[in-house]
Amino acid sequence: MYVEASYLTYGGSGSIQESSLFSYISRFTYDWKSRYYLTANWRRDGLSKLGRKWGNFYGISGAWRISDEPFFRDLRRTIDDLKIKVSYGVVGNANVGWYASKSVYSSSTYNGNVAYVSSGINDPNLGWEQTGTADVGFSASLLKGRFNIDVDYFYSRSKDLILDASQAYSTGIVGASVSTNLGKTLNKGLEITVSGDLIRKKNFTWSSSFNISFVKNEVVELADDILYSSSTGANITTVGYSLAQLYTYPTDGIDPQTGRRVVLIKKADGSYDRNLLIYKYGKGGAQLYELDGETLSKYTLSDWKPEISGNTKPTYYGGWSNTFRYKNWDAKVNFHFSGGNKILNAMRATLSDGRMWSGTKEYYDNIWQKPGDHAKYAKASYNDNYSNGTANLISDLIEDGDFLRLQSLSIGYQFNTKKWSQDLGISSVRLYAQAQNLFCLTGYTGFDPEINSYYSSANLRSGIDLNTTPLTRTITFGANISF
Repeated sequence: MYVEASYLTYGGSGSIQESSLFSYISRFTYDWKSRYYLTANWRRDGLSKLGRKWGNFYGISGAWRISDEPFFRDLRRTIDDLKIKVSYGVVGNANVGWYASKSVYSSSTYNGNVAYVSSGINDPNLGWEQTGTADVGFSASLLKGRFNIDVDYFYSRSKDLILDASQAYSTGIVGASVSTNLGKTLNKGLEITVSGDLIRKKNFTWSSSFNISFVKNEVVELADDILYSSSTGANITTVGYSLAQLYTYPTDGIDPQTGRRVVLIKKADGSYDRNLLIYKYGKGGAQLYELDGETLSKYTLSDWKPEISGNTKPTYYGGWSNTFRYKNWDAKVNFHFSGGNKILNAMRATLSDGRMWSGTKEYYDNIWQKPGDHAKYAKASYNDNYSNGTANLISDLIEDGDFLRLQSLSIGYQFNTKKWSQDLGISSVRLYAQAQNLFCLTGYTGFDPEINSYYSSANLRSGIDLNTTPLTRTITFGANISF
């Protein structure tokens, strides 16, 4: 049995009002007969950024090593070790700026006089986000430790999320929002890891580890929809869906006969009316027409409404790492993958909207030119930033975000220095070459499927690719020398 208690203080920038964290921590561990394990911990944290500064967080976990039971003896020829494990814990998050629960002012001038003006109204009762997670699973070792398997199912609920609650502009609140605790989310899924030595020879070994996670995210409670919308992309967070859904205007490709973008107007019964979007420079701008391309539609652009159009959060992800050794050579190869999510390729809109910065070769190769063409882009029209989705972001810009990436590759050679002259004073020499991001297999047509233009607020703004630098490829050569 093991018991621990401690008190910790973390200071911020020298002012307790700016940022200080106080923690009281206790931990209890009990091991009975090497078959039954129990661990419990509790902590109380206080953060001066918050109005309700203190939060209580705890965890408890247990395990049963079944392989040590007498009835398991006959199975130990194949399964060396088998353990069932279960845990539950509550953790806190308070990733907020200074004075997050304070109403603050900044200096200014008014009519030539020094004045203070409001620069933020915040919730004085702002408290910790809390996430409770239950986990149940097993781990097994097979064939004298040659292979290992871990399987875990997790169920996690978060409450008191720290989010910006929209306020009426008539209140005069800066930014028309207040950071407060609102909303609940749910995450659940399955994690699987399989590792082992696939080949064990005198001069050659191959060790490999594969992991994959399946996860479902859902908003279960929210005061109001959270909408981020601009000409560079739109996300909506609403009850019943995962965070940061894409929010776009529904379209259905290019009409082969007229070369115009087909827009979808949703009717009361849930079905859609198909119309053509035609832009005429200096002659009324963008308008909706019937499918003949000549008759004005009974609808206007105001009848064309955005809708939820794609999940931006991966539903599965994982990796595969491999280590090879042949005599004095070694190599490491690491892949990672992700999928089940959608990406809004806003770069396609920017480069095909008929203005001076538009016009890539890919655009001209896929533009509509004559009746019967099954084109990717609408008929060219000067200054038309509607048909290809800049003015109103369209669903035709959405692509699958699945990918497999060779994340890293390294090759090395270890010299045998035992026969080298001791006068050199060298005990070890290894030459190596390594590379990062060598290739990425994906159906996404943008620069990189891992791009997110709003990484600083990725929970609520994700799946949007616009003018973002892709991951770089790097190749390095070097030597490790020990004396």
